[in-house]
Amino acid sequence: MNSYLLLKTLHILTVSLSLTGFLLRAWWRFNDPHKLTLKSIRILPHINDTILLLSAISLTLILEQYPSTQNWLGGKILFLLLYIIAGAVTLKTRFSNKTSFIALSVALTSFTMILLLAKHHSWSFLAI
Repeated sequence: MNSYLLLKTLHILTVSLSLTGFLLRAWWRFNDPHKLTLKSIRILPHINDTILLLSAISLTLILEQYPSTQNWLGGKILFLLLYIIAGAVTLKTRFSNKTSFIALSVALTSFTMILLLAKHHSWSFLAI
């Protein structure tokens, strides 16, 4: 398997693990918050997300597609930042359930936008 296919597969796998882990932690946030304090639950997402980020950077370099020249890629980065912020608010127990639920909705919408931009490599899916 060439390096591109290996990195793409790794990237997709870590994206899947990231979303699954986030949804599980969000469930715990609302239903069993003490689980969020477990050391493994606090560490494993960071390991996965580091691998995810490194694979994304590597794919960018291999494909020579940069956010400054590909506006869809810049959009992915902006939605990633929104996803991270909204995800952090979702999982913090110091916020009300209402605030956390709104943040969860923003995080999942951001994640959906990232997937759509990755699939279409453009903003064309927004055209009416």
